[in-house]
Amino acid sequence: MVRVHQGVYRIRGIERSWRGDLLAAVLATGPESVASHFSAVRLHGLKGLPAPVQPEICAMGSALPLIDGVTVHRARRLEPHDRTIVDGVPVTTGARTVIDLAGTLGRSELTSLVGEATLRRTTSRQWLYRRACALRSGRRGVGLIMTLTGPEAEGEFWSWLERQGNRVLRGAGLPAPQWNVKVFADDGRFLGIVDAFYGWARVILQFDGLQFHRLPDQHGRDLEQANMAQLAGFTLLRFTWWDVVERPKFVTAQVRTALQAVAVSIQSPI
Repeated sequence: MVRVHQGVYRIRGIERSWRGDLLAAVLATGPESVASHFSAVRLHGLKGLPAPVQPEICAMGSALPLIDGVTVHRARRLEPHDRTIVDGVPVTTGARTVIDLAGTLGRSELTSLVGEATLRRTTSRQWLYRRACALRSGRRGVGLIMTLTGPEAEGEFWSWLERQGNRVLRGAGLPAPQWNVKVFADDGRFLGIVDAFYGWARVILQFDGLQFHRLPDQHGRDLEQANMAQLAGFTLLRFTWWDVVERPKFVTAQVRTALQAVAVSIQSPI
């Protein structure tokens, strides 16, 4: 046996792993301890944030154990519904993980984490909102979580996703579209307000934020708008949060292809 921490051993010859080191740190810090913060992000499989430099643990009580190579956070209490087990390691739930990191992340990073956690169904938008309301006292950044996940959250989330989409388009050297503009058919019919619009190419871009949690009637209106736009001769491209954040090259390739199809006929460089 090889001593890892006080009271925690591993069998000699077994290769060390990130998960094994994390579990050893949890066991060494007490029976109620759980993996937390950036270690919890990695354990839940959430992307977009830096990998943890060393195991991060949330331990109960006022006396924090000092363990070399382990970051220990103190919590007076951790409710049962804020705990779970992932891959055999006790860890904070997706909702509690997002809330714990709220005070350490910038606005863009926190918005991205909320989108990632809800898209991957590590937590639901409604449950994250409820836990944020319950734990907001004295915690920085939790107000933004409530704004992003509350009943009127779509507008705030979309605005962030549109800004991210704009950065993706500009980074690829694509022409700048108009944003949040009204689009009309040739006969004057109002087709709706779209996220991004290339009027000269008749290309519409829509960015779907938190789409797994949208109401059925909203989804129906989106489909109706899409059908009307395409029947009126517009090209409509829809992109999810996942596309914009995780597959930006896919987004730009689709947009470039749509614009090039028109550019050939009007000799506009793309």
